[in-house]
Amino acid sequence: MPRHQFREIMKFIRFDLKDQRSARLVKDKFDLVSEVWDSFIENCSLCYVLGANITVDEQLFPTNARCKFTQYMANKPDKFGMKFWLAADVGTKYLSNGFPYLGKDDNRPPNQSLSEHDVMKLMAPYLGKGRNVTMDNFFTSVSLAEKLEIQSTSLVGTVNRAQREIPQPVNTIKAPLYDTVVMKNNKITLTVYQGKKNKKVLTLSTLHPNIPIGNDQSIFQKQCHFIIQPSIESISIKTLASTGFYNILDLAGINAWVLFKQITGERISGRIFLQMISVELRTASAQSRQSRPNMRCPSSQATEQESEPAAKCQHRQCQVRKCKNKTFDLCNKCHMSVCGKRVEKVLQCCSECFVDDQ
Repeated sequence: MPRHQFREIMKFIRFDLKDQRSARLVKDKFDLVSEVWDSFIENCSLCYVLGANITVDEQLFPTNARCKFTQYMANKPDKFGMKFWLAADVGTKYLSNGFPYLGKDDNRPPNQSLSEHDVMKLMAPYLGKGRNVTMDNFFTSVSLAEKLEIQSTSLVGTVNRAQREIPQPVNTIKAPLYDTVVMKNNKITLTVYQGKKNKKVLTLSTLHPNIPIGNDQSIFQKQCHFIIQPSIESISIKTLASTGFYNILDLAGINAWVLFKQITGERISGRIFLQMISVELRTASAQSRQSRPNMRCPSSQATEQESEPAAKCQHRQCQVRKCKNKTFDLCNKCHMSVCGKRVEKVLQCCSECFVDDQ
């Protein structure tokens, strides 16, 4: 695709009315693309039934857009971006629920932490169904485990040892290398593993009442390594609406790949699958373009009139005001080659013919 044509398409990617934008952003900071995002999440939840294990994590989608809720995270490859809270299936990495982080949420109770509020919101459609949720140390807490246990949902996740809920002996005890200590409180099991000389790994679980202990260092890895963080490749976008829209395309591509494998049983990489989708979309667009006479070169029109195989349509230089852009398009009136910058979309004619008509 030519660069100018891509930029022309990007100009029209809008999901709201400009004159109503200010009033709508007061109610919803994500209103520029929230309607499309909500429809996407609804379709994702309807098209696939998640398994027994669900993982909750954060995603930083890179963007150069300037807005109030752009985040800076030094530990991410792209430092600046928009943060999304996502819930996905552990086995297939299928995304089922998610929402953007827009700053302070007025609906969050004052006595509830941000991480706990986000997990309960993501898991709301799956509570009371006997599922398990895995997470990293940002989300895991004893209070969250107790609330999920009431809703018949188990929890497995790493814990930050600096939390107040962690017993003091955990930080002071000096265990041998590859040693494991298990602590229990009702249905909550805390496992402390000395993975390195000066580093302990803490895992909180309400799913495993008993943790087998052995001398082999792989025992802990097999029993307590449950955290899965799916990575999502993306590109940097400069506007808020485009950021949300392109994130939807990325996530939809992953979900489509999962559904394709589940239905067909084929083993195919995600990269090859996305290439197949792009080829199919491009083929359909090319066929649609050939069916419109005003979008083809005279050589291809003459070939079709002679009932011969269509020849390849060559790029032509724009003939309006000595423009050097290459194009396939023709003016409907003067039949001169005209690029996207010089064409009037309503009448599909060049700017000079449009001025003459006025």
